[in-house]
Amino acid sequence: MARHFLLWILSALFLLPLPAAMAGEAEELTPAELAAFQARIDPVRKAYTAELKKLNAAIARQKEDHLAEQLILRKKRPLTAYLRFLLIAEDDLHILARPQDTLATGSGIAQLSSQENKRVADLRQKIRTAERERVKAEIAGKLRSHADERTEERIFKDENALDTIYDRNVAKLRRDLDRAKRDLTKEKYADRPNERKIAGNERIIVDSEKQLAAIHEYIYGFAPRTGFERKIDPADTTAAGKLMAELATERDALIALLRGEKAGGESGGGKGGSVGGSFLYSSNLGVLLDISGSMTRHIDAVKLEIAQTFEAPRYHQIPGCALRGVDFAPLTTAEMNKSRMDCMLAIEELTAVNRVDTLYWFCDLQDEIQFSALRRLRSLLLRAGTAFHVKTLDKEAHKDLLPLIDDYQS
Repeated sequence: MARHFLLWILSALFLLPLPAAMAGEAEELTPAELAAFQARIDPVRKAYTAELKKLNAAIARQKEDHLAEQLILRKKRPLTAYLRFLLIAEDDLHILARPQDTLATGSGIAQLSSQENKRVADLRQKIRTAERERVKAEIAGKLRSHADERTEERIFKDENALDTIYDRNVAKLRRDLDRAKRDLTKEKYADRPNERKIAGNERIIVDSEKQLAAIHEYIYGFAPRTGFERKIDPADTTAAGKLMAELATERDALIALLRGEKAGGESGGGKGGSVGGSFLYSSNLGVLLDISGSMTRHIDAVKLEIAQTFEAPRYHQIPGCALRGVDFAPLTTAEMNKSRMDCMLAIEELTAVNRVDTLYWFCDLQDEIQFSALRRLRSLLLRAGTAFHVKTLDKEAHKDLLPLIDDYQS
């Protein structure tokens, strides 16, 4: 006790750094915490493993592909809910097992100022520490995943600060990229395409996306459009590492099952056109339509406008536009089997399973929005590299939803 007090005095007098553990460095994952985490998720994993085994056996007995697809379709909602459960469990375990963020303050992107590089490092560590505290509280209290809205709001604000740094430093690159995509679309469908302009715009797109990817990977820790099949370190033979490998194997098998063999998307690559005042450029468009009473009379017109440019958009029609997150990872199979296709589960499928590169949401924004859902939405969009376009009728976007939107029209 006296020794610690003396260290504090010396630090204050001579500005000496405190030992890492005393300076707030997060403690390593303990065996007891790992056991509690595993006890929390294992009953669901075992039950779904049995269900998947029966489903795969039933699929194997089908001689016609369309019959196998119908079997998967009937299980699509609970299987998508289980995929979300696995993805969140994997994220939480990764956070628990790695207390310290890997970003070194001394390194960075030349485009960012030294203050911004330090700010990125500080924010990433702050977010990681808060996330570990959240998961530990959930394990100790057997709370639902992401159920504490105060914690979700606090972390979301720090994530927004990280996004602000990213957005500020890629603004010009994005403008150049958008302009090149518009010009490329215009030239490709012109009566007399200019091959030199086409080649020039394609070069701008490649160069801009390369620079964007470098900044994105530095600030967020992964490249855009990395997807959800994240690699596991085979050299990690710890108990946590082995569990992460198990979750990753389950996750990959489930994604493959839900995706099937159909690639989907547009023939001939990316296409661009105006929809609801937004310019959409996509090779694999996802569309989320609010079919509540106030919106139904507009749906046919929206579909017609989309069809003028896009051949094969992936549609989800949901009665309402609530974004709720407290039931992200229900801890019983009965709850997952009752999961209804709400907006968040539809977005989960469009991004994680269908890999849409652009998501267009037509809604009235009259329903509840929770911070836990905003955080999940942000994570899905970042991981999938999905552009997010929102069109509403006579309603301003929720101030905390607005930062996640690439193009907003009202």
